[in-house]
Order: sequence, then C-alpha cells, then structure tokens
Amino acid sequence: MRWLTAGLACTVSVFAQEQLSSSINRMVANDAITRLKSADAETRGEAAIIVAAAGQRFHEPRLLELAIDPDPAARHRGILALGLLATPQAITFLEQKLMSIEGRTTKESVFAAYAIGLVPSHRIETSVARLLTQFQQGSWKRQHDCMIALLLGMTKQLDRQELRPLQQLLEDTGNQADDARALLLELLLPMQAKVDASNLRRSL
Repeated sequence: MRWLTAGLACTVSVFAQEQLSSSINRMVANDAITRLKSADAETRGEAAIIVAAAGQRFHEPRLLELAIDPDPAARHRGILALGLLATPQAITFLEQKLMSIEGRTTKESVFAAYAIGLVPSHRIETSVARLLTQFQQGSWKRQHDCMIALLLGMTKQLDRQELRPLQQLLEDTGNQADDARALLLELLLPMQAKVDASNLRRSL
C-alpha cells in the first residue's frame, strides 16, 4: 500500500478540510447534498466528503450508509467522511473497524484509521490513545499501513494530547519502520521540549 499517502491526500481534498465559511462553499455543499445518492460511486463518495466537511449532521444516516456502500469508490470516501463529520456515532463506527488486529490489517482499516486521526482531540477524548497502544499487541509489519494512516491523520490536528502512547510506540524496539518513526517524532516534537537522542538517531 505504498499509494497510501498520495491516495489519501487526493481523496480528502483541500476544499473538504476547510471550514466552508464562504457563501460559494456553502452553495457547493448544498449541491453536494443532492449528489449523495448519485448512481456514480465516486460522485456520491466525493459528495459525502464535502457534506461532512460542511458539518451537515442532518445527513449523518446517509453518510453512515455510504461508509458500507458496496462499491469501494464510494465506501472508502464514505469512511473518510465520517472522520470529518466527527459525530459520536461516526466515531463509534470508525472505532469498531479498528478494534481487532485482523481489522487493522485490511484496506478498510487504512481509511478508518486516517479518518479517526482527523477527528479533533476534544471530540474523541481517549479513543486515539487507546488505539495507539493496541498496535503493540500484534505484528508491526501487518499493521503498518493502518498505523501510518492513523499517524498521518493525526498530523492534521495541531493540538494532540496522546503524549504517552506516542512515546511508547517510539520506544518500542519492535518498531523499525522509518516512516512510522518519522511521523511519531513529528507528532511528539511539539509536545515535549526534549526528544531522546537515541530515538532521534534511529529515525535519521
């Protein structure tokens, strides 16, 4: 899944990550609502992302349906949309996708992990911290893409609170993936003034 970074970056567009505060963006969001049931899978999936980013919680039931859409082009975008919507039910859906080691080794888990990483810390409380610790329970190699997706999503939120579990992952000698260690350091540096020199050397 080396397509991970580029694929997620393209799917969650710059437009979708903005606040949609202008009148033009509101018009786009309203138009997207009419396309949530489009016959084209990619169109209804992209519409879900726009509607979720606009905070249209009234349409949560339809977004949850798209997150289990039979077509992966709609389903994967629907899962990402739930992270932007960030309602309690949307967060629960994402958490359930990632509860087991087996669940964290599927393609679906990559999208769910990135989505849950996008959720602002004040909305998700300790869920991300618990998820981070679970990566130590199974094979790093099998869970690699899911973990990278979660860490990438987390970098989109500036105010992170998961200092201890991030430190534990960085210090875990079983974690030899350079890309994971680099993302862990990116997240940890704003939280602590000093990073252990040995961990820094291993990541360079």
